[in-house]
Amino acid sequence: MKNVYETGAVKETAYYVDENFVRVVNLSGSYDYTYVKHEGQLVAQLNPDGTTYFVPGDSEGSTATATNSLEELT
Repeated sequence: MKNVYETGAVKETAYYVDENFVRVVNLSGSYDYTYVKHEGQLVAQLNPDGTTYFVPGDSEGSTATATNSLEELT
């Protein structure tokens, strides 16, 4: 669990359920993020609004870019 503070009060709390799932709770609601990995490398992030960010990796396993379109990866 991690709290984010603003002017001395908790602004939001992130609950790290496991390495693939995080729930963020703030005054606006509760938001779930799911991380998708392949062979230990992050390949996508599923966002609470239903969008997906694909995270292309290079041969070194680095993920310097994120996109919401598979077409942008080719």
